[in-house]
Parts: sequence; structure tokens; C-alpha cells
Amino acid sequence: MNTSSKTLLTILVAALAGKSLAGNKVAPAFTAKASDGKTYTLESLTAGKPTLLMFFSAGCEHNPGGIKDLNRLKALFGGKVRVAGMTNLDPRQTKELATKYHAKFPILSDQMAATIGAFGGKAGLDNALILPNGEIAHVWMGYDRTTIKQVEILLDRSHGPHLNLDLSTFPKT
Repeated sequence: MNTSSKTLLTILVAALAGKSLAGNKVAPAFTAKASDGKTYTLESLTAGKPTLLMFFSAGCEHNPGGIKDLNRLKALFGGKVRVAGMTNLDPRQTKELATKYHAKFPILSDQMAATIGAFGGKAGLDNALILPNGEIAHVWMGYDRTTIKQVEILLDRSHGPHLNLDLSTFPKT
């Protein structure tokens, strides 16, 4: 087997395993209807910008605070990082959730939670940082000042936008 065949085989094996050659897991492909009436795919959601995706569980008591904090993060990111949510509610319920708590970002419906599970999200307010190339930089269980600071650090390391966030008003743990 020549070198170009070995390289092609390595790329094929990496793609089949859901891994990028950089070592990060590739985000699962999806198509989902969102609270803003649009339909998103992984590619359209992450096009040109890193994306912070937070998972909301149906009926979770922390949804209102999580949506409020994500609204504030969206403002702090200043358009440099896309913000979105994903929930295990149907599209109608997803729109009601977004409207009730004044989400300023799209919340995607994943009624069977298949995409949420494929990301490694298990509970409400878990979140993932997805790079513009579709790689998952990291998935966190829950969020607080430390995890948001880690988002900032990972973006710096991936040559993404430099952020200098004031996290003093976000949960400590």
C-alpha cells in the first residue's frame, strides 16, 4: 500500500469512527426544527463560528435560569460565538419554552433526545462547544463560571475569537 492509500485509509477510518484527525469527536449530523421557525443542520448552525449549544430537559426546574444565563452569554460573546439550545421537547413545546423564558437564541427540538445523547449530553444544562469545522471541542455536564471560562480558553487555543468575559454574575458552581 502506497503513502496516499494509507493516508486515504486513515481519513476513512477516522470519519467512520466519528473522529477528526485533530483528535476531537465530530459532532453528530442532525436536522432539527427550532423555536424561531427555522430548520437547522449541524452545518448551518456552526457555519463560520464556534457554537455553544446548551441542552434543556423537559420540565427541568433550571431551564429558566439557564435560558437567562445563555441570553447574557450571547450578549457577552458579541456575535463572535453562536449560541443555541436543544431540548427533548416537540417543536410546539420548544417554541413555548423559548417564548415563556424569552430566549434570544434558537432552541432546537430533539424530541427523542437522539442528538443530545450522541453529543454526550445527559441532563439539563449540559453544554457543548462546537468548532466551525464541526468538531466538538468539549462537552460539560452542567455549567458555571469555571466551565464558561474553559469555553474562553478552548476558543483561544483553537484560534477562535479572543473573549474577555466578566463572569461575576454567573453561578459559582
